Amino acid sequence: MIPQEKLKRDIASKYGISLGEMNEMILSQDLFLSEVIKNKADRKNLKFPSIRLPGFGIFFVPEKKIKKFREIREDPNINFK
Repeated sequence: MIPQEKLKRDIASKYGISLGEMNEMILSQDLFLSEVIKNKADRKNLKFPSIRLPGFGIFFVPEKKIKKFREIREDPNINFK
């Protein structure tokens, strides 16, 4: 058994839930992240929301990366749509 599966199994048994419910909770966080990144980010104005998942951390686009996106978009040699 790989360490991740053992950890999932241990946490599921600690909280009295099935392994399927545990996997569903993990998947729901991934789906939430992908939904926000895909539909809530304003790429035209370079506005990207921060996402905080308790126990996992904060996901955000650093200012340095936004600056790079801006430089790429303003470069006349690059056809950016």
